[in-house]
Amino acid sequence: MAYPDEPGDLIVSLQDRARTPVATEGHLALGVLYGTDLAVFVLPEGAEWDDPLDLEVLISPTAPDSDALVERLRPRHLEVASLESAPQVRVATVRLAHGSVYATRAPALPPTDVVRQALSERDDLVAALTSLGLLPEYLAGLDQEALRAVEAVEAAQRLELQVQRIGRTPGQILNCVFSPRCHPHELPWRP
Repeated sequence: MAYPDEPGDLIVSLQDRARTPVATEGHLALGVLYGTDLAVFVLPEGAEWDDPLDLEVLISPTAPDSDALVERLRPRHLEVASLESAPQVRVATVRLAHGSVYATRAPALPPTDVVRQALSERDDLVAALTSLGLLPEYLAGLDQEALRAVEAVEAAQRLELQVQRIGRTPGQILNCVFSPRCHPHELPWRP
């Protein structure tokens, strides 16, 4: 099943900034956002990271436009778990340092007793969480195009932030204090 690309969907990627700030190259695992500050990731089988990691969670719409907010949130706490019956199948839960603005799009977690029951009936953590609808089937693989779209938005937004306007008159500066996009020869408002 392909990763969704509807405008209301989210891409949630565990990233390693120590490797690179580029989304496709820093991607470690695909996940889902729950509530305001919890992300759950299916770790690739056999993935071992010996080098120190500089982790962050990238959250973005799957079909971002140039005005989309691409969040890069730091983890407050990360825990990797597996069931004794299938230790190679691992899931990482990440508490974010602060809440995501996309929390309104995130589903709520089911009651603890429902999760406990599903875990006791399955011998694979991912299968148990998938049976509850907590982990969508598309987490098995990521279409790199989704991350490339996020990279393009981030690159365009970085360029916008690097505009330098020099040689302005005091009046132009006064009238552009609240708008970094105002043209040096146009006054957006008059005092």
